[in-house]
Amino acid sequence: MAPHPLFRRPRRRPAAPGRAGFTLLELVAVIGIIALMAVVVVAGFSGIMKAVSATSGTDAMRRALNLARQQACVDGEDTYVWVTGVNTFAVVRKAGTISSTASGQRTFSQRTKSRTDPDKPGATVRVDVSRKKKNKNGREVWITLKWIEDDYADLAGAGQSFSLNSMDESEEESSSQQYGEETDRLEELIQSYDGIKVFDMNTASMADVEVPPWFEGDDDAWVFGIDSSVSGFDAGSDYGWLIYPEQSLPGGYVFKGSYSTSDDTAGDFKSNYDKKIHFLSDGSVERAETFELYETAAKKTHKVSVDGTGKVTITIEGDDQGGGGEGGN
Repeated sequence: MAPHPLFRRPRRRPAAPGRAGFTLLELVAVIGIIALMAVVVVAGFSGIMKAVSATSGTDAMRRALNLARQQACVDGEDTYVWVTGVNTFAVVRKAGTISSTASGQRTFSQRTKSRTDPDKPGATVRVDVSRKKKNKNGREVWITLKWIEDDYADLAGAGQSFSLNSMDESEEESSSQQYGEETDRLEELIQSYDGIKVFDMNTASMADVEVPPWFEGDDDAWVFGIDSSVSGFDAGSDYGWLIYPEQSLPGGYVFKGSYSTSDDTAGDFKSNYDKKIHFLSDGSVERAETFELYETAAKKTHKVSVDGTGKVTITIEGDDQGGGGEGGN
């Protein structure tokens, strides 16, 4: 008796020709090719990264110098690239010269344009000598303000001033209501100001502007507030604004000769290290200058030079003796 079809064993189909598995020799060959390609790729990538690292410091300085030169030509204002630390630098535009400094309470006023009463007093806000600000950790701390006054700078042209959009008084709006709104807006503007950084060109010091530049019409002078604990910013000092935030050299680079190497001050920025370039309004420089960058890992000195016309050139030389500290120039 023949078995039921459901219980019949399925017939095995013969293997198709050419579908046999890989041999051990073939697998070893494929793995060897993959390993060889990986070595080539890693070696090439390492070479690319070394090439990028070898020029990253000089590229950063070249970009900053070209940017400062372009800014000087566009704005027609003296512009500087200033070394501010062991591996930091800033692009600064000169604003003016400090006429005087003061402390204590300050009154800021904004005259309101009124069709019915042109002589109507404007909004007034008094700023105390002390105020709160947030430190780097986000905590509020008390600081004492120092008022900087300049009789000559055109800060409005520099785009650093602020003012209210004056309100025209309407018949429906009372003077007291308008005065109150103007005062509130002025106070909010002063108290919520984020600040910009101002740079003292005599001491190479930087400070946050706590109260924005304000033009005092009665005295024909500009005034703004900074933290009084910051050194410098005395009468007679030239000052300017940071066009962009302070920049850092790429990792592994320092300005050669910019820091001390004694036991107690290793790595401290030298207070007498005065390295800067001054671009005039036509793109030329007041004096040719060379910035020496030291690549610590490769022990190489990279020189970024600016000639009298403002042209930037770069040279790289070996330095097996190290550098960056005392006597490392």
